[in-house]
Amino acid sequence: MEATYAACEVDGSGCGALCLTGPDMTAETGVCTTSCESAEQCAAVDGKTAACIAGACLPRCARPADCAGALGCYDAPVSMMEDEFACCELSDPALDGSRGCLPGPSTTCRGPATCMFNQPVDATAGVCSLRCNPMTECPGGGRCIEAFEGAFHCFKPCSAPADCLGGLVCESFDGNGDVCIPPNWMDGAPLEPPMMP
Repeated sequence: MEATYAACEVDGSGCGALCLTGPDMTAETGVCTTSCESAEQCAAVDGKTAACIAGACLPRCARPADCAGALGCYDAPVSMMEDEFACCELSDPALDGSRGCLPGPSTTCRGPATCMFNQPVDATAGVCSLRCNPMTECPGGGRCIEAFEGAFHCFKPCSAPADCLGGLVCESFDGNGDVCIPPNWMDGAPLEPPMMP
């Protein structure tokens, strides 16, 4: 079986390879690919290289147009200290930036999101968020905002307090509409210095 890095339906694609989702096991769209333990096991296809993410070779990307079909270009963890932008679907609502978290090793964030927090402002509250850049996407219609100087994260737009969970509030953060943030972040973006686990 050879990877093509085309989009496929997880419930039966006939793509000639495995249809794997990568970091989000709830996704309905996957990638026609092979399983892996390291990037060295991921073949280049038509000049497109891949990273090994969550046991699947996922094609690297710089922008959504680099990805096939319904796949988006998202930040995905390769290891604790390394990440790549790769084509995949992220449909799990726990990844959309609407949930609060407690910073530290016992965080309740579901991967590939991490608990983004700012210790000088509030060391007890954070937001489960994916890293992003202005050229990539955020799941669930989220917005990519420069949370810390030079560090962009996904935030969930909101219109009412009920849109935000886990102690987050619906307030303006970057001056471009309300998003879910911890209560003590209402002074606005960018915060500094960044503090993340």
